[in-house]
Formats: sequence, C-alpha cells, structure tokens
Amino acid sequence: MKKINIETLMKSINTKGGVILSQNYVSGEYIFKIQCQNKHIFHTNNVNIRNNRWCPECKVLNKKVR
Repeated sequence: MKKINIETLMKSINTKGGVILSQNYVSGEYIFKIQCQNKHIFHTNNVNIRNNRWCPECKVLNKKVR
C-alpha cells in the first residue's frame, strides 16, 4: 500500500480548482469535503483523488454535454 502524502493530495485538489472545506483522517484514509471550481460540494477520499476521480456532479454534466 502506498504511503499517503497529504501535501500531494492538497496540491492535486488545488490544481483542479478545488477548495478543501474540511478534512478528516479515519482508519488510514483521508476524507475530504471539497468545493469544485463550479461550486459543487462533494465528499471524496485520498484514493479517488490519486485515481483522478473528481466532482461527481461535474462528471454527469460533462456527459450530458457530449
């Protein structure tokens, strides 16, 4: 299992235009409450961020546009 680097996760969130509203560390996993650049608020964890999974609402909107 990869070691979690909180600075890398935060940089990834900021690069995508996200704002961390809260963060918790539970059972070896970071849980974030994030506001994306489109002002959607969602919860995610370090695994999703590392795997480039982002705002689920934007994902649905982007599929409708295509």
